[in-house]
Amino acid sequence: MRFQVYKEGKLTDTFNLDGAYVFDSEGAALRVSESLDFSDSVISFDMLTYEAGGLAVMWEVEGLGKMQLCTTKLRKRSEPYILNLELARARLMQIMLKREDWQLFDENDNHTNKAIQSAEKLFVSALSHINQPEKASVYADKCLKKAVLASENLAQRHAETNLNTKAGSGKFNEMSFGCTLQPKFAASESYRRKILDLFNYAVIPVSWGEIEKKKGEYDFSSIDNCLAAFGPEKIRLSAGPLLKFERGIYPEWLGGYEYDGIKELAYNFITKIVKKYAGKIDTWQLVGSMNSSNDLGFSFDECIEICRAACLAARAANSKTTKIITLDKPWGWYHSRNACTIPTVQFAETLMQNAITFDKIGIELDLSGKTPDAATKDLMQISAMIDQLTVSSRPICVTSIKVPSKPIEGSGYWREPWSENTQAAFLRALYKILLAKEQMASVTYDSFVDIEEPVGIVTSGGEPKKAMKTLRNFRKLLCG
Repeated sequence: MRFQVYKEGKLTDTFNLDGAYVFDSEGAALRVSESLDFSDSVISFDMLTYEAGGLAVMWEVEGLGKMQLCTTKLRKRSEPYILNLELARARLMQIMLKREDWQLFDENDNHTNKAIQSAEKLFVSALSHINQPEKASVYADKCLKKAVLASENLAQRHAETNLNTKAGSGKFNEMSFGCTLQPKFAASESYRRKILDLFNYAVIPVSWGEIEKKKGEYDFSSIDNCLAAFGPEKIRLSAGPLLKFERGIYPEWLGGYEYDGIKELAYNFITKIVKKYAGKIDTWQLVGSMNSSNDLGFSFDECIEICRAACLAARAANSKTTKIITLDKPWGWYHSRNACTIPTVQFAETLMQNAITFDKIGIELDLSGKTPDAATKDLMQISAMIDQLTVSSRPICVTSIKVPSKPIEGSGYWREPWSENTQAAFLRALYKILLAKEQMASVTYDSFVDIEEPVGIVTSGGEPKKAMKTLRNFRKLLCG
């Protein structure tokens, strides 16, 4: 399959394929992505036995940012597609589907409706010049700009409607605004004050590898220190993920065991830690990133059974505990490079189908740009992705958010290069969209203070960024 790439109405001789991937009719990334190539103004890849697929790439939209955008699913054919045109087609199709899904056909919203109509007319103009691809690409670029902005406005309007409904019914509970604690700062009075000023619950991070460096020898000091600092305060506590099969996080000695032995050891670890902190920590992220972090090479069925065993262990240790299974990297570039992983939505659906007794499904939203999976996404893409994960009546919680406050190479950007102002504006819009979702139980910011990367909302020197004040004001607006 081939795509011609135009910039400002001319074929371009440069294009960066970092983070690009091919996906199938279900949206799952394909390993044919490794064959992606750009030469002579054309992106090409080998579809092998697949008859249809789509392409996701980093794309700059004038005035709106550089973000990862995708085409629709297209039939394999010999002649090349025009990438500009297919990106515009995909966004218009998404607008049509989400307007119907959200029932947003308000004729009074003249601004958004006119923008959509204008984008549609530009797309028709692009199609009418399909035999003059240079002109077609210019119309397509104008269409895409209008469509992306209109789609974000549509997502925010949907959020505003739902927020008013949820706020009126008192659905913003005591665990709506959360933060993952950074244990190295837990003893700092300034850190504690800032956390308590903004958030109403906190997550204590857990690393099995740090707790049980030697089999049977446990060091719970990191958890105990966080409890000592925050336990007496008026803030709810959660902890986890207890299991994460990523090198450097699970114990090194675990690699010497077969699957059945690992599952038994995991069961015993969860039983021990949940029982130890019963009454102090009653919400646990039991398994994290099992869809993407599978360094021990479990099969799909074994991954699901690990999740089942984790839930059974937690319930046996404390029948009142709230059990969360967390997934990550929802756009799935990772699956195009690693055969031992499972697409996020497919993993979530399989958990539901297998009647595993967990209470909430968690999703991590890393938009830091550190990896291709963490590339910038626009608000419509994020809103639509959360809708995809609403595959049952179970509540959803966003267990981690990372958004940069300075440019990070390869990350893309939203509206303008990342800065403290851009971070604040994006986070306010993002929180509005997330918390407006009917089944959204909580939203957790990951890195409160900058450490290695500029993704916190407090500088490494302890100074609050603009985003902290913005989120505080937004929380007061919702919760009073």
